[in-house]
Amino acid sequence: MKVGEKERTYLLSSLKDKIAVSSTMTDQRRNVFEAQRCSPVRAGSYIFLHNLSDKNVRLALDEKTQHKVVVKVLRKDMGHNNVSDDGHCTGQMKREGKIHSQLEHKHILPLIEVINDVDRVCIVTALAEGGDLQSYMRKRQQAGSEGLPLDEARRIFLQLVEAVNYLHNRGFVHRDIKPENVFLDAGGNVLLGDFGLSCSWKEGNRKTRSCGTTGYIAPCLLVEETCSYEGPELDCWGLGGCLYFLLHGRDPFAASSDLKVLKKTRSGRYNWTRHEEVEGAELAARLLDVDSNKRATLKEVLAHPFCTKPAQPTATPATTSTSLPVVGVKAKREESRPTRKSPRTHKKARRSSVSPLPFITE
Repeated sequence: MKVGEKERTYLLSSLKDKIAVSSTMTDQRRNVFEAQRCSPVRAGSYIFLHNLSDKNVRLALDEKTQHKVVVKVLRKDMGHNNVSDDGHCTGQMKREGKIHSQLEHKHILPLIEVINDVDRVCIVTALAEGGDLQSYMRKRQQAGSEGLPLDEARRIFLQLVEAVNYLHNRGFVHRDIKPENVFLDAGGNVLLGDFGLSCSWKEGNRKTRSCGTTGYIAPCLLVEETCSYEGPELDCWGLGGCLYFLLHGRDPFAASSDLKVLKKTRSGRYNWTRHEEVEGAELAARLLDVDSNKRATLKEVLAHPFCTKPAQPTATPATTSTSLPVVGVKAKREESRPTRKSPRTHKKARRSSVSPLPFITE
């Protein structure tokens, strides 16, 4: 046998061995290999796979459990909202993890741990396999649907109200309720997440910081003279926007520019096209009342005819919301390496989590 033929035989044999090994690899080993190949950057035992809708939010693989999780990375040198509502330099990084670690509810996105590195804070949460409400609605619209059927919209809205009611009873307000922060598990159940703008609240204790997302921010936050609130009324306004979104498939104050959106928000003008949904229209009008003193409270929402209809069959219970316990803050020191930028999967609504929103002048 010639030397060339021996080499060829050896290469073919090696190739067959590699194919055999590859075919017998378990799914877990494949996940680890793929994670290491795509991005070696990690935090603790979590290997980053790729960016999600936000460049600071990454899909990751837990080496210990082989579960996919979501890691929100906040760099300390970027000045992420470094001043809290009470004026102390605790900032978003410390506040978000502290608040989220105190929440455990079937409709709250489970927190796994908070990793405190030298130059960043990593908030690790369960993966909501159903994505966020915005993405879910986009898929429905691609199938030719404007908004959701009434029964499905009511079920999702009631689960969201239940999560917000729990949050308020725990002494916190969200301040950024919008479809992109409402996640769905594999069974279609609500998981409220992203507590980056959340803070504590107490009856009679008013705040003056303007924050939120264009299209879902309450009108009282848009004028400096009227920027005063306790907190729950902001979340009720966000619930009204989400109710409109569920039934129409679009933001209530959508316009061609942010300035027009803010002006429509301040006026409270929106178009309700699902005229057959009388109860939904009436509840949305109560929640989207520009006068926060007249706006419906959560107690009034739960007693409204739209919410007191006979209960419909619920979606399949979530595995992500029951199998992952809430744990305390865990401090670690990990060396961080610069991450490679990945394109966004979709355009996310602009939010102001670093500085207050600009006030609208007369």
